[in-house]
Amino acid sequence: MNWINLADQLWMLRSWTTALLLAIYLVPLFRLITVPFEYGRPHFMRLNSRFGQWEHLVGGFRDILATPYLVGGIVWHLWQLSITHAALHLIWSVAAVVLLSAAFYFRISRRRAYGRLLELIRKFPTIHPQEFFDHFLCSSGAVRHALPDEPRCMIDPSNIDFREETQGKSGTIGITKLINGVWSSMWILQLILLAQRIHKIHAPEIYSSLHLLWATRSAQLSRSAVTIDDKERLPAVSGLQIFAFTHMSFLDFILAPLALASRPLEESKPVNCSPRFLLAEGHFRKNPILHRIIGIGRAAEAHGMIFVKRHPKRKHAGAVNKETLEKAAEVTAQAARKLLCDQVELAIFPQGTRTVPYKNSRGERLDAGYYTVAPRWRIKADGAHLKKGLAHIAAKTAIMLKATDSPQKLHIVPVAISGTGIACPRGTLKILKNTHIRMRVGEPIVVTRSSIPMLEGPKRNDQSFDRSYTEFVEQLQKRIDQELKAAGRVHVGLEMRMFEDVRDMLDPLKIEELAIAMKEWRGEDYLVHAILDAIYACPPDRWRPFLGELVHLILNFASRDELLAFKGRVADAVPL
Repeated sequence: MNWINLADQLWMLRSWTTALLLAIYLVPLFRLITVPFEYGRPHFMRLNSRFGQWEHLVGGFRDILATPYLVGGIVWHLWQLSITHAALHLIWSVAAVVLLSAAFYFRISRRRAYGRLLELIRKFPTIHPQEFFDHFLCSSGAVRHALPDEPRCMIDPSNIDFREETQGKSGTIGITKLINGVWSSMWILQLILLAQRIHKIHAPEIYSSLHLLWATRSAQLSRSAVTIDDKERLPAVSGLQIFAFTHMSFLDFILAPLALASRPLEESKPVNCSPRFLLAEGHFRKNPILHRIIGIGRAAEAHGMIFVKRHPKRKHAGAVNKETLEKAAEVTAQAARKLLCDQVELAIFPQGTRTVPYKNSRGERLDAGYYTVAPRWRIKADGAHLKKGLAHIAAKTAIMLKATDSPQKLHIVPVAISGTGIACPRGTLKILKNTHIRMRVGEPIVVTRSSIPMLEGPKRNDQSFDRSYTEFVEQLQKRIDQELKAAGRVHVGLEMRMFEDVRDMLDPLKIEELAIAMKEWRGEDYLVHAILDAIYACPPDRWRPFLGELVHLILNFASRDELLAFKGRVADAVPL
């Protein structure tokens, strides 16, 4: 068979190819026919959204396969028409041109509809996620969709509840909801990129609203409730702010805007719900799935996120090479400039990565720890659960405030997240439905230009300045740690679990002695609580023997070195 016969077979008019092309171009054809009409009634939206769903299902095949097929067919049939003068070739070519024209008009019409939808969410960032996606699907429907002047349903970002009314709390969300979540995320990220092209002036506000929508949509599809506790501690929108979140799940990154959206409003400044995150470059720039396919990396680049190159994995605590220190200094300076020059909020996970999850003897999820941060050497080390990047950024900001003679203050807002370690902990992508997620706001830490005393003097000795800077970073690091633990009630929760678990191991007198001995560890030294955290991150069959040994060490007033050695053995049993 020569190429002429092959082309004739490929572009021959058949009933099944005609039906397939009509199905793929169904929505663009309807949109072309109904050009004069624009409708947005709720009852009609149900029908129009079905067309929108069909369009999202087949639109990719049309762009990738059908369009090149029709273009090739037009060339072939016009060439055959010039030779044979058969009317069938002309009919095929005209029909193909009509289909391509309908698709072209549909793309323009849909782009305009998306632009209007972006303007709606810019004005109303707390729109109900289901209403937004109903409008979104109708924007791809068979008839041009008329948007309302304002949404019919709004939500309170500090208290949302999408849990099912049924009592069956067990079970993960189904594959349909999971696919819907990935689809929703991809389109939210595509809309962010579209906003950069068609709404350049309002792009930051739209990005903020879409990030908040991503949070509410994720809560909706996972059937979760999210509550912001102690939100009265949140500072007003104005001023320099860094939000420090604990980290248990990838959901923390998605749900973080809910905390920012709960801040007190100011008429002069819109609420920014999307802070600049410090993101791992290897995950979001060099990972083709997250960067190109899902689009998180491209959206992060468009919004000016700060990318961090992680240093090679270490097997133990030790000195970091000079190149790593230089890169860390660059990131610190970049983050400080974002705060001061762009007047945007930063969001940081000081733990650096997700903590190890808890499970009970039945394999049920029990949230995640605070001190148990991978890799294993960090669990074994003394006080390695928080990284110092946040403290260095705050110190650099104080230095820059002094240099610019600015009276501004920096607020570090600690936020302890609980529940995401139950919904979707480290090591799995299965999301548990009907989870109650809480964000507890801690007492904000205020940093000013006079925070580092040595900056006050017009002359300073470099060595003394370095010492003052180091002391400031250490003290601030300690304060951040304390506020995060206080907000998350970390020590209270660990002690309650310990006393409940050892109740049947000890007589009442020993329980009382243990309570007295624990007073020594309720100050700044948190070693015993770090050991408890590591114990509960171990498999449940290791809890009892480890707890028994820990109680023995505490009651016998073991030295710190003995406790650190014991902590190392516990860390070896933590599954990573």
